[in-house]
Amino acid sequence: MKKVGDWRKIGYVATLCVAASITGIAKADAVEGRPDLVRQVQEGKCKEARASWWGFNSEDSTEALQAALRSRASRLIIDKMPSPWISRPLWGRSDLEIVFEPGSEILAKKGEFFGKSDALFTLRCCTNVTIIGYGATMRMRRDDYDKPPYEHAEWRHALSLMSCRNIRVLGISLLESGGDGIYLGCIKASLPDTDIVIRDVICDKNYRQGISVISAENLLIENTRMTNTRGTAPQAGIDFEPNRAGERLKNCVMRNCLSAGNQGDGYEFYLGNLNETTEPVSIRLENCRAVSNNHTSVYFSTRDLSKENLVQGETVFDRCTFSDSKGMPVRISRKPAESIKLRFVDCTIEESRPIDRVSVVEVGSSTDTYGSPGGVRFERCAIRLVKETPLFHIRNSAGNPFTDISADFSVTTGGKTEKVSLDTNWFRAKFPECAWKRIPKIVPDLSKVTVHDAKPGELLPLTPVRLRHEGKYVFYVSAPGTVCFKARQRPVGRSGMKEKKFQVCNLAGKVIATLPISCDQAKQVSFEAKKPGFYKLVAPDLGSHSVCLEAANVPVAIDLTQSARGFVYSTGKLWFPIQSEPNATVSLAGEGDSENVHARIFAPDGTCVWDQDSISECKWETIKPTGKGSPELWALEMSKPSKGVLEDVTVDLRGTSAYLFPSSARWWK
Repeated sequence: MKKVGDWRKIGYVATLCVAASITGIAKADAVEGRPDLVRQVQEGKCKEARASWWGFNSEDSTEALQAALRSRASRLIIDKMPSPWISRPLWGRSDLEIVFEPGSEILAKKGEFFGKSDALFTLRCCTNVTIIGYGATMRMRRDDYDKPPYEHAEWRHALSLMSCRNIRVLGISLLESGGDGIYLGCIKASLPDTDIVIRDVICDKNYRQGISVISAENLLIENTRMTNTRGTAPQAGIDFEPNRAGERLKNCVMRNCLSAGNQGDGYEFYLGNLNETTEPVSIRLENCRAVSNNHTSVYFSTRDLSKENLVQGETVFDRCTFSDSKGMPVRISRKPAESIKLRFVDCTIEESRPIDRVSVVEVGSSTDTYGSPGGVRFERCAIRLVKETPLFHIRNSAGNPFTDISADFSVTTGGKTEKVSLDTNWFRAKFPECAWKRIPKIVPDLSKVTVHDAKPGELLPLTPVRLRHEGKYVFYVSAPGTVCFKARQRPVGRSGMKEKKFQVCNLAGKVIATLPISCDQAKQVSFEAKKPGFYKLVAPDLGSHSVCLEAANVPVAIDLTQSARGFVYSTGKLWFPIQSEPNATVSLAGEGDSENVHARIFAPDGTCVWDQDSISECKWETIKPTGKGSPELWALEMSKPSKGVLEDVTVDLRGTSAYLFPSSARWWK
């Protein structure tokens, strides 16, 4: 852990660099300042100062504001002027109290903030800063940033805290940013925002989130409103979402807060980037409310992919109220029972009007998530409905039995109240284990397979399916020589892509070559293979985006041996050979209530033997070999559904060799 002095040193250097970059602004219609008083401040004779002493410019006050912020004053008052303080990006420093006079406003300058990370006010590695702004405003121009000439981005925050310590933000309104009202991030994982208090703050009409918490320790958010977020996903009131495993959410408390009218979720927790190396999560919400959010009141996901990657800790909702969400009030997705525990204590779920929804609570898992869903408890909770609705919906795509899940509800519908107590046995009986999950993965010994290659050495087209987040392939080289691929990244959403590289590895995982992956049109890349045999081709860390392999001059397969594989926006046929396996099983699952897929399976003679439209929850089919050939090459075809949209799809193979081939001319068995 860095010492306090490290924060101050890094922050001081950053402040000086930014301050130097803003000098020389031409003044127009400027109100003259008080150079005599400024001199006293700089000489250390005056500890309290007013921003107006450095002047005021009705068109651009950046120079005056930044000079005041970097002065030697320990207390700076932002005066209420006849018009807003118009400003470009501003940077604060350590050991400073900033007091806004009631009615004062800092307004982002129009036609500025073209940088994708241009925040209105940034504290970077700062310590001991207080911002007091009761009745005052920091406002940006959200709608401007959502159209040309601005490049789409989600990081133009109103207030950005980066690896800061002992910060208090009190009473101010943070409005209409091009990102978050408040962003709590870090310059590196070992430096979280620490000892932060946000109290009596209003975050309204921001573009991405009211508040984003990336990494924080000892965080208190109290009496704060996060409302009317709209622009780019997730569009939540608040989102707890670390980017890396080394970041942390430790001793985070929300008390008496409101999340209302947001286009996304009220309270969102996406902990998929944390794992067993992360310090245990500890988050507590007391007497908080979610009202009329467009998605859920609470969304919670850990997305643990293996037993070795389980994040630990606890999140507690205590006496919270969730009202009138358009989606399911509580949605718990991809959270194994063995990971972080989730408790709802004395909470209320209510609606003031009849709302058509699948259920009150959803608990879900996915084929790419480890273990049994669970580790969830509802204790003495009240549900008040206008329209009778199922209490639970289970999206158990992984097919695992439930563990450690219970609910103690008082349910009121149509004036009648009943007590409902549900335990793990009830969930297992109500939502039985899927049979296909018991079928094992088969990982063949590649030294013993037979490779079929109809056109050795030719660059052949592949079905251009898109693997999301990470691309994993295996390919075969018959003799030393040039191996060629044609590939590119494909975007998902509007966030920018950075050039990534394929890693060419031997089967032991040693990297022997790297190949660039184009962000534009598909481009051909190659390397010289010195030995024949099997190799891995991996595209790691694609973020939200995808990779598409469009051609190859060697046999190549999509690797499903370790886990199911996530596809996005993918159509076309993929092939898999079976021999005499009695339980060769194909499974598919969409993502969410509207992300579906139409899937068909074709026998070797082209006959369609399975046809399922609009698959959302997991569907599977066990293939029965025809006995007319050995091995037999079957095909899985994905296409657009008749209902919903084709977006994220998870595919798995069990009971047979766990490889999918994007060409029927090349495969192995």
